[in-house]
Amino acid sequence: MKAAVKSLILLLFALLLPACGSRGSGQQSGPAPESQSPPAPAARFTVLLADLWGMQDKAREMEEWQSRNDMFPFLRRFHELLDETQDLPGVFDDIHADYMLKLLRKHDAPLADRMEKGELGRFVNYHFGLCWDQVYKPEGSALQRCRREYDPVPPVADKEKDCVAYIAEFVRHVVDVRIELEGEATEDKAAEIETLSKEVFGTGLEEWALGFHPEIDLPAKVRALAAVSHPKVAQDFTAMLERRSKTMAEYSQDRAKSRLQELFRAEMDFRRTDPDRNGVTDFWTADVSGLNRLKVRGRPAACIPDDVAGEDGSPLKDDPALCPMPNLADYRVYLLRAVPADSEGKPLGTDTDGSGRAWRNRARFAFCAHPAVYGVGRKNSYIIDQTGVVWMKDTGGKPVDRFPADPGGEQWARVGETGGGDDIRMLSAEEEKAAIDDLVTRLDEGRYDAQEIACELADWGVRASRAVPKLLEVLKTSEKWERAAAAGALARIATSPGGILPVLIGIAKDEKEDVQLRRTCVEAAGEFGPEAAAALEDMKAIAASESFDLRAEALRAMVKLDPADGARDFRTEGWVGLLLKKNLHDLDDECESSLLRIGPPAVPALEKIAGDRIAGEAARKIIRAIRRAAKRRG
Repeated sequence: MKAAVKSLILLLFALLLPACGSRGSGQQSGPAPESQSPPAPAARFTVLLADLWGMQDKAREMEEWQSRNDMFPFLRRFHELLDETQDLPGVFDDIHADYMLKLLRKHDAPLADRMEKGELGRFVNYHFGLCWDQVYKPEGSALQRCRREYDPVPPVADKEKDCVAYIAEFVRHVVDVRIELEGEATEDKAAEIETLSKEVFGTGLEEWALGFHPEIDLPAKVRALAAVSHPKVAQDFTAMLERRSKTMAEYSQDRAKSRLQELFRAEMDFRRTDPDRNGVTDFWTADVSGLNRLKVRGRPAACIPDDVAGEDGSPLKDDPALCPMPNLADYRVYLLRAVPADSEGKPLGTDTDGSGRAWRNRARFAFCAHPAVYGVGRKNSYIIDQTGVVWMKDTGGKPVDRFPADPGGEQWARVGETGGGDDIRMLSAEEEKAAIDDLVTRLDEGRYDAQEIACELADWGVRASRAVPKLLEVLKTSEKWERAAAAGALARIATSPGGILPVLIGIAKDEKEDVQLRRTCVEAAGEFGPEAAAALEDMKAIAASESFDLRAEALRAMVKLDPADGARDFRTEGWVGLLLKKNLHDLDDECESSLLRIGPPAVPALEKIAGDRIAGEAARKIIRAIRRAAKRRG
């Protein structure tokens, strides 16, 4: 689902709960007199507004029901029914889901049919799964764990009927409400009301709340339009909208400061680890997005996340040394920019490595964040440089072209520091060499914690490449946690996968090895990118592992090894297969995002599981999101 639609649904449901003074918002609603009927788009807007506002009553009632009804007595009785002596999983798994379905078939056939058709699976599995996780203890049977935590439980005449009654009430008060709130119809309504708001008022609801079109008094316009037919909705909704705007103004300014601090940390890592592998101790100064887009081993360096790179207000143009620009956010409230010059007007971008590109600087960098739309609540701009100090000033919304020599003397206010700010000292080349040599010596002596040393070497990136032979020894012979640290370090400091890749793949494919060590080796092999493309077939074999985490790691690595994605169909089947598994809540979001990135080619595989009782609802949701994205692209 498009980010703006997600935000709008959140706006209409989550943030509205405390805004409504009383229930029954539709009690004062009714059709407007014929003579007062607004034009068609405006009329449709008021109908949708009242409809969506009414849903927030249901959302609040759902939360109230959950707070009133403790589910742990149900868990205790459910375990007793399963088997008092059997050591059942401490999480909601196939055994529990199958027995739940058995009970429903016996006592509530219509509900059993819905569960078998996949109408309830994701919500029931997710909710009960979380609660099972909470009663989990590493020792004893599931029932014993439940007894220790939740004794005493009042007796009931018929445990089976009591359990089925609880499930039925849970479905009625929670599952059915969530299906309605998160369903396709609600997504469509949220998207439509945003579109209608732009048509009727000249700005969308979420767009206005984020600070765009401040010249439009949207609350007054909505209030005037909706007051005739839905006065209570008009009053409560517009009050909420005004609060939302104020909250977002404060949030966006805090977020701008945190973005600059994030860029500062990325620059310090860039200088220390040399991710661009140009052999020069330098900072990136060409733009913001390059910290993400700079091509390393055939893929983005990703020193900053895609969403931060997408906020670059002045990104570099396409270049063979850069990957494509990440997708921009729907609404960019603050824009990030590299400050191009120092206080004297000298460019901060220089050609430090003889590449012919003035993209770096050995000693300095500077960034600014300024409002995309200058207005009430969003007037301040922010700057930061290699000292880590964040400064604030009203620049009229204009980006900063020169970093001031004395910010305080030019009326900039100091508003924060990052990671020690002025206390951070950049080491000279001689000091860096001495620090790395000391780590290598300690590792060679074998009298120190190899895991800790490997992690410290990884922080130096390719500058510590002379430690590769010793780390290979650790990877082959030491304790598993030291071996895992060595694998991760090798991926960051080695200049090529030669001699390292066979060892990593050998460990990853060895079923006798620890699963987490195998997973780390798969991740490390993937970090070598296309240079390790020879391991692609091995990754396919690893992706058939019994371990879900190991399978997921292999699927991630395949994208890095093969940017052209020749194994797309294989990966699609892999993520769909994981989506079918129960109790994989930590992988649910990744399955969804990975399949969304694959796009329309993933739809046929998803359609095959659309009727599954557990994964069907999630599959249908992903299909809708893929089709929406394809429609937006035209």
